[in-house]
Amino acid sequence: MNNSSRTALETIPEEQQQLVVNSKPSLHRPDMSVTSLLTTSTSTITDKYISIGSPYLSPLRHKSLEGLRTVSWRRRKPTDADNHISLYMTSAIVDEDTTPLWTPCPKYRATTRQWHSVEVGDVGYLEESGEFTTLFNIFHSHKGNIRRGAQPPPPHHFDKLAAQMSDVVTEVPLQRGHFYLSENIERHSGTPQGSFQFTFKRKSGRSGAIIVLPHGGTKSTLRSKFFRAPHVKQYFRENAASWYQHVNAHPDIPNLPNGSLIFVHGTHLARTWGIATFLSKHSVREPERIIFAPTDYSNPYEYQWDWTSEKWKVKSGPSPEELRNGQLLENQCIGIIGSSVVLDDQTWQTFFSNSPTSATSSSSRKASGSFRSRILSSVSSISSIKVGDRPSGRRYMASYLETQRGYEDDLLRMDVD
Repeated sequence: MNNSSRTALETIPEEQQQLVVNSKPSLHRPDMSVTSLLTTSTSTITDKYISIGSPYLSPLRHKSLEGLRTVSWRRRKPTDADNHISLYMTSAIVDEDTTPLWTPCPKYRATTRQWHSVEVGDVGYLEESGEFTTLFNIFHSHKGNIRRGAQPPPPHHFDKLAAQMSDVVTEVPLQRGHFYLSENIERHSGTPQGSFQFTFKRKSGRSGAIIVLPHGGTKSTLRSKFFRAPHVKQYFRENAASWYQHVNAHPDIPNLPNGSLIFVHGTHLARTWGIATFLSKHSVREPERIIFAPTDYSNPYEYQWDWTSEKWKVKSGPSPEELRNGQLLENQCIGIIGSSVVLDDQTWQTFFSNSPTSATSSSSRKASGSFRSRILSSVSSISSIKVGDRPSGRRYMASYLETQRGYEDDLLRMDVD
């Protein structure tokens, strides 16, 4: 949206803005008729357009696996690590709306020589390795995105959202020593200061997870008023299609199916962290212990796991490269709250017919089904990470998907139609 169109929209009374945003958008550009636009190939969508189709946001979490449609755990025979990662990322270990990231470390951008973390407002996609790759941030200008090493669309195809992030984001601090546990794991008291000792209880299931934040962290989320703003809905309508055009034409970005782009509206950031998942093929007969402690008590930021069973898969951060830099920032993203950016079927089939089909598209039930089975089959049929009364993992997800076929509403009612 250019500045003139923003100004025009903002001068319309609020009740009329709502009508503008909620009315069915016309498929047109200023210089083209509806007929010519519908027969135009993807490669010719190069000029500014007012709006194309009816894009909407679909919750990445909200007790479903839809947001992980880009992750192909079964392209090859899954390893133990694949099973642990998929189990961990589909759990509600943090909360029901957060997707835990197996790779929380920020990415080092050679162009900026800096480490860049996931931020609220990022648009990107999930990698099979369990990390989130940011393409650009809607709150930053084109130059601002370039400065942080991002890959935004060309300047004439990209406008930042007319909003200040500081005005629409709320932050909640997480205290030092904060941790998340599945219900079959307990922490031992009386351990040395700065250390964390846990036990996977016997006969309590086959899987579990742990997240430890020795130095606490911050949870940042967009306020609900952000999603109710008419100009926000208009922004997504006017830009969503061009985002897919950009990523599917970029040689260094994988060809993403519809719904694979994720808008991040919440992050969990920390300075230090440790994550561990437990997965066993059989019921656990004896307690399985694991310890998370500083490697050297003179360095309070370097931690490591100590365990004996191969049933555990663990990670910790920051990375050695970051530790060598001295100053530690709160830029380790242990989880995101996000929504998939989805184009309507007509728009996708018209302009992106050569791209992978959508996992949420009504015209791709087969693809959707294969996605579900691919993800769900990567975890043992009786494996589930249970957090209090919130079961997660294969059994819970399978039953939920069965009752929510065709679910397209957004967690925060951000559907743009």
